[in-house]
Amino acid sequence: MKRGRNKNLYLVLVIFILLVLAGFYLTLSEIDSLRNDLTNLELALELSNEGNDVIGPKGAPFGGEATSTKTNEDALSQKEEKLIIIPTAIIFETLSSPLLSPQTKITVTVESVSKAENGTVSINIKAFTNEATAYSALELRDLFELLDLDAGGITQKLVKVEGSFDSIPPKSAVSGSVMFKIEPAKNSIILQINYDGIIKYYELNFSNRTYKETVLG
Repeated sequence: MKRGRNKNLYLVLVIFILLVLAGFYLTLSEIDSLRNDLTNLELALELSNEGNDVIGPKGAPFGGEATSTKTNEDALSQKEEKLIIIPTAIIFETLSSPLLSPQTKITVTVESVSKAENGTVSINIKAFTNEATAYSALELRDLFELLDLDAGGITQKLVKVEGSFDSIPPKSAVSGSVMFKIEPAKNSIILQINYDGIIKYYELNFSNRTYKETVLG
């Protein structure tokens, strides 16, 4: 009888120990799980803070860089909007400058004429040397002029040339522009083109962005 009680007591003790061990194991598992959750939370917070330091609204970096870029783009866009452009299709042929020989025919196209808000007028041109066998030059100073009828027919010489027209490779093309200065409020000009003894006039209207060849007599 006593032996049976001892056996039952031993069994109860074993079960109690197993329950304690199971509880202890579960407690350790819960602690490890909580620890992992805290670690993940800390990592997420760190990543979030790093992201806030680098990335601003709509993916824009903080520190003003994206804002500055956007500001520059907006300024460029506004500048382009204030530039009035008239597309043109004026084509003619002229002899190259005698400064480089042999002289050759050069095809010149006036692709567009633009006017800036400050009164700068740009005649945007392209020169083709399809028949040239050597380097050639195009003299632009006397090729393009502005005719001012309001001032009694006085012609205005260009003030600036952009592009390498003084040394054009054979069988190639060079783009650039010649620039004039007019009153900013002036909305129409007469472009005079002089080549090979021929004079042509083109009236350009910046108000409606049109141009037409005109005859003056």
